[in-house]
Amino acid sequence: MTSKVVMFVGVLTEYQGIDLLLEAVPLVVQKVEHVKFVIVGYPNEQHYREKARCLQIEKWTHFTGKISYEDVPRYLSIADVAVSPKISTTEANLKLFSYMAMGLPTVVFDTPINREILGHVGVYAKMGDVTSLAEALIGILTNHERSAELAKMSRQKAADEHSWSGVARR
Repeated sequence: MTSKVVMFVGVLTEYQGIDLLLEAVPLVVQKVEHVKFVIVGYPNEQHYREKARCLQIEKWTHFTGKISYEDVPRYLSIADVAVSPKISTTEANLKLFSYMAMGLPTVVFDTPINREILGHVGVYAKMGDVTSLAEALIGILTNHERSAELAKMSRQKAADEHSWSGVARR
């Protein structure tokens, strides 16, 4: 059976919520049998590999390290779900635009910035809550109809509201 792929792309730091994402993995794999977490980014890759080892989740996680910006769409194209567990409430979350443009259902913490960008197409977890993050991921990974609907709506929202032509129309 083919695994579902949960993808994170970005800086590997605490404020990006990588620690919380890794802590959610054991909860997700208890409920979703065939799932892989692909974590694209740097720095601190070794630190997070070690954390994955300590959490005994290595078989479900894959760290790519630094990739070129041009390769991001290729990586995102293998994803079923995108995740951005960013815990900063004051910084923009630009990766969400890439996630939407690729038509990915996206799980985030519930913040004003994430709501402003994703609106009704986001899947929201309680801020900083590992269990809520895991439940949001499980929900989207196991509900194929909702996942497909959110993927389609995300792509449409990106085209309508965030593309150059969409911005020019507004």
